[in-house]
Amino acid sequence: MKQVKVPKSQILVLGYWHRNLGDDLFLKILAERYSNTTFNIYINKENFRPFKTLVNVKPVFRYNSRTISRRAKNKLDNFLFKFGFVTLNSIQRELLNYKQIVEIGGSIFIQPSTGFDSNYYLRKAIGKSGIDYSILGCNFGPYSSEQQVQEYQKIFDESNWVSFRDSYSFQLFKNNNDNLHCFPDIVFGLDISPYCKSQDYHLISVIYPHSAKYREDYISWLTTEITYIVKILNEKVVLMGFCAEEGDEKVADIIIERLGNDVRDNVKKAIHSNIEDSLNIISKAKKIIATRYHAMILAWVFHKPTFVISYSRKVDEVIHDIAPQQKFHPINKIAEIEHAEYSEYPLDYFDNVISQSRGHFNYLDTALILN
Repeated sequence: MKQVKVPKSQILVLGYWHRNLGDDLFLKILAERYSNTTFNIYINKENFRPFKTLVNVKPVFRYNSRTISRRAKNKLDNFLFKFGFVTLNSIQRELLNYKQIVEIGGSIFIQPSTGFDSNYYLRKAIGKSGIDYSILGCNFGPYSSEQQVQEYQKIFDESNWVSFRDSYSFQLFKNNNDNLHCFPDIVFGLDISPYCKSQDYHLISVIYPHSAKYREDYISWLTTEITYIVKILNEKVVLMGFCAEEGDEKVADIIIERLGNDVRDNVKKAIHSNIEDSLNIISKAKKIIATRYHAMILAWVFHKPTFVISYSRKVDEVIHDIAPQQKFHPINKIAEIEHAEYSEYPLDYFDNVISQSRGHFNYLDTALILN
């Protein structure tokens, strides 16, 4: 583990800044925990909107790449950089001017089907640069080769701190290096006290399934379930998209279009664009059907009866590790069940998990001298 003196100055935070509620919450929790520290993020103006209330988060807006010459250079840089044959491009070189870099996120290590992407080469450059580099809250994969695991083992070994959110990833890289750790998801540590909890509607978080094999079954099942909630249970519904860029809004629009007029009048659409607005919407749900991973985590944190539609291994593993009695069904077999079955937990059920999740910040607590 590198021994680097950490400055109390501006810090660069790398993450997935595309108006995805889960990732946006990582930055909110980080910024509020260290309110006296300034965090810089590389982002465009539109995607910065959810963070405007975080006064210690400062945007570094990306340069304009609309010109033909700029686009051509970017394509060439990215192509060559993928194979490690060129120096870093202008933005990536600028990153190496920071004395401290924090990378925070969940599924930030999804690997390509062959070889490595440009993120690997950037991380490799950071690791070898002597910069204080910590990675918080991640899981690894899916991956396609043992070489990808071996190369990331080197990057993790050169980092000051790596905290995983799942035991699978932790065991994959665990060795004698004391900078590797495992804690429950960072979002478990969200402070929910500012949000008014009520029971106004059923909330359904949606995703856009990329596989056409089960996309239609998923949409059809949700359409039927919403009709049942409105007409039989006499309840209202909010369809919530956590990330418009990944197709959540597209699916919500398809579902709403298929509903009968008498049902549609009782259904609203909410697409994440502001952190506080999104959390208020979740806090007022009576029950939650969660497809998004962090919809499940937030449902537990806000103590809502929850049914999970699982779309990946990471969802299954956190259920197995933390809440094995949680009722869930795989998305590719959703047509097999008639209606959602919800799980409820005692108010103190996740207290220990919430406490453990704060372990992701153990290194920064020491490095930044938490106030």
